[in-house]
Amino acid sequence: MSRSTIRCPKCGGVNPSDAKFCIFCGTALVPQQSRSTPGAYEVRYSLITPDGKEIEVVGEAIKVFGREDFIGIIPREYLILITRKSQGGHFTIACYSSSEGVSCYIRDDNSKNGTLVNGKQIKGAGWIKLNDGDIISPAGAVNLVFRFKK
Repeated sequence: MSRSTIRCPKCGGVNPSDAKFCIFCGTALVPQQSRSTPGAYEVRYSLITPDGKEIEVVGEAIKVFGREDFIGIIPREYLILITRKSQGGHFTIACYSSSEGVSCYIRDDNSKNGTLVNGKQIKGAGWIKLNDGDIISPAGAVNLVFRFKK
């Protein structure tokens, strides 16, 4: 009996076709149908700052967030705590579309100052499922509310 597989785009590891993340390197594996299936749910969410500024993400199944994403949104003195994209980014959000809707996960990208979700440090914890209303705090610098968009 042959089992279908999916190859990791980062390390080339062969994973079961139903894997959401590479078992070798942890990279998010976005199934082909999540990319452009007609009728599939579109990936759409926002990160909202305490003063109501919104970072909206539409159509990106995998997004690496770094210091550059927060320029003009959070005070400069806190920006230096957030890892730049050129250094691997601070955290990544990966989302998957299915018949039940969209599910999103977050991972700290081995940042210097870590990432908190609902006050809990996730650095080194791998992928953590996000729920609507969760608080993401890169380096403890700013509390961002994660919101699914319709």
